[in-house]
Amino acid sequence: MSKLRLEFIERRQVPWAGLVFLAAALLCGVSVALEWRDLQAGRMVLQERSGKLEKSLKERQRSALQEQKKADPAAELRLKERQKVIASLNYSWNRILSPLEQTESNEVAILSFVHDQSVGGAQLTVEALDFPALSRFVDKMNQDADGRRWYVANYQTQAPGSPATIKATVLNQ
Repeated sequence: MSKLRLEFIERRQVPWAGLVFLAAALLCGVSVALEWRDLQAGRMVLQERSGKLEKSLKERQRSALQEQKKADPAAELRLKERQKVIASLNYSWNRILSPLEQTESNEVAILSFVHDQSVGGAQLTVEALDFPALSRFVDKMNQDADGRRWYVANYQTQAPGSPATIKATVLNQ
């Protein structure tokens, strides 16, 4: 009988170089994760500080503006005048003037028009041929009135030497 010969494969050696590389990579990963956590905490602290500084800056700007107003009252007056001009430019003049244009009449002449934007009231000085013409004019003005009514505040007849006319003040308040 013949002798049995078995040829075993040699056992593989442990790859020490690979394990060392794996351990180094793992240490680098842990180091990066810890550094990231520290940076996030620092970012949060800096954001809180930035918010506090912005709030402090706004308060200082507000107090400096108030001090400037106290020191220069003329600047405050100029600012108020600018605001009045802007308000008058943005005012809805069509709403006020369109009823006047629609009540066109040969019997009544509008001599002056005064409008107070703060109250919204208006005053007309008119001259009419007679009182019924004046009354018709006021009625036409009230046809399109939106809540505010026009009325004759006072009137007077002109002197006897001139043509017979009535001068009146018509208010809207």
